[in-house]
Amino acid sequence: MKTIKILALIMLPLLLLAATDKEVKVKGKIGAKSKGCSGLGVCVITEDNGAMPITYATNSHELLIKFDQEALEQSQPLVYKELSFASTFMFEEDTELPFEITEPLGLDENYVIAQGQYPMEEQGSNLVVSIPLNNEVGMR
Repeated sequence: MKTIKILALIMLPLLLLAATDKEVKVKGKIGAKSKGCSGLGVCVITEDNGAMPITYATNSHELLIKFDQEALEQSQPLVYKELSFASTFMFEEDTELPFEITEPLGLDENYVIAQGQYPMEEQGSNLVVSIPLNNEVGMR
């Protein structure tokens, strides 16, 4: 019985690491697209003008948005300072994800992150925003 408990403790972190089903990396900024990538939200951009790497991933029930804290601090220091102590991330407007994100993640091509606050936590070197995949607004 002791062996099973030890094995379970060893396997749990491995299962959590493997829990991410799909992942895609893009360049972007924290900001609302309608405000020229300022404000609150996530702006995917193609040019490197102040952009940082942003990772989008899915598991069985969530869309995860991962911001590398070091890259965020270098590209948007004021935003980093504000977010580094936050437990939620605010999208100030509905945000439709571009095809370059939805297609590799297997999401509906018109997937929308609804305006609102979402839980955010520090995971290693990343700040990770968790968005439920089963919300009705997300699948327009």
